[in-house]
Amino acid sequence: MRRTPFIAGLIVLCGLGLLPRLWNLGAQVLGDDEVHSVRSALGRPVSHILVTYELTDNCIPLTAFWRMLLDAGVRPDEQMLRLPAVVSGALLLLVAPAWAAWRIGRGPALVFAGLLALSPGLVIYSRIARSYAPVVLLGFGAVAAFEAWWRRPSWRMGAVYVGLAALAAWFHLGAATFVVAPFLFAVADLLVHRTTQRLRALLGLGLATGLAFLAFLVPALESLLFLILSKQASSGVGLAAAWDVLQLFAGSRRVWVTAAFWLVAA
Repeated sequence: MRRTPFIAGLIVLCGLGLLPRLWNLGAQVLGDDEVHSVRSALGRPVSHILVTYELTDNCIPLTAFWRMLLDAGVRPDEQMLRLPAVVSGALLLLVAPAWAAWRIGRGPALVFAGLLALSPGLVIYSRIARSYAPVVLLGFGAVAAFEAWWRRPSWRMGAVYVGLAALAAWFHLGAATFVVAPFLFAVADLLVHRTTQRLRALLGLGLATGLAFLAFLVPALESLLFLILSKQASSGVGLAAAWDVLQLFAGSRRVWVTAAFWLVAA
């Protein structure tokens, strides 16, 4: 596919993706988990926010940012609170297909762009004042940087990976499992090719990633341990909640659609 049709198609798909992300957003009322960061920012100084994990799972970087704005005399409204999610969701619609075009071709990249534009989960992430949309963007960037580093090792791509992976995990601890998953692929690749030639570089990148994680985990270690113990003591996710999540990702409440979606995904 030539460049001009690709760019035109990408613009159309980005517009299509922005439509459900922005539709009637001004009338959407902030509520539930969206107010966790706001409450924490209102009641605590930046020095406390940066070293404290809370049971409400507020995003530390965003909470600290809102607190700094408040200290500077800025009063964020609901639209400003959603701005990080909206901007991250919009950037993903451009960045991810651009990367796909570079790696696998422009035709598949347009298909990828269409899937991103209409993904129910990504639409929701882009409309709520939570850290999920920024985490998706940062996590995607981290995995893409790792893939580029693994194909052609360089300290630049390694540094980009470490920085984005650490940021994604700082925004949400749950992202850590996803951004370090490429190491499993790399180890499997070494085993398949029966070589240890790049093992030292892989270990070095892993060490750098671990140190980057420790930079924000160690200062908040006391609250993190308390959070882990508290979460373990609470009840786990029931089957009904798990099924609701599967339906959400499938984009349908019909049993056969959900089953078919996950069968294909597997």
